[in-house]
Amino acid sequence: MHAADNGQIWIRLWHTPGAASTWKVLDPEGEPMARTTLPAGSEILLIEDDSVYATVRSGETLELVRYRIGVP
Repeated sequence: MHAADNGQIWIRLWHTPGAASTWKVLDPEGEPMARTTLPAGSEILLIEDDSVYATVRSGETLELVRYRIGVP
């Protein structure tokens, strides 16, 4: 679980090692507002208004990745 600067709460719904992880996003009042999937090997470090920063491991390589958050 992660808390964003804007009050959102990100909850990992399930995670199988080596597989993508699915997250449910709640607004500051605790109401569901989104669901997203991050690639296998991703670990969230920081969530801001329009970005999620995560490390992504591929073999022995560790990268810092920025994912843009957008509303469809």
